[in-house]
Amino acid sequence: MPSFTAKHYTAIADVIHTERMKIKTINLHRDGEPDAITENALTQTNAFTLAMAKLFSEDNPKFKQMTFIAACNRDLID
Repeated sequence: MPSFTAKHYTAIADVIHTERMKIKTINLHRDGEPDAITENALTQTNAFTLAMAKLFSEDNPKFKQMTFIAACNRDLID
């Protein structure tokens, strides 16, 4: 079974990031902070991101987990 390439990892990180951004725009309190449903969805997305990073790392020893996690969560860096 062929391994994923950097192009694949980037595409998956982009999908995860896009979904994070969608989640962050729904169910906000009036003060702009996420409500419990949104927080739960973000927690689940974070758990999924970590699981994918672990899977990719096991598949490819050169895979950089922190780079992938940062790409998935780049909205936190901006």
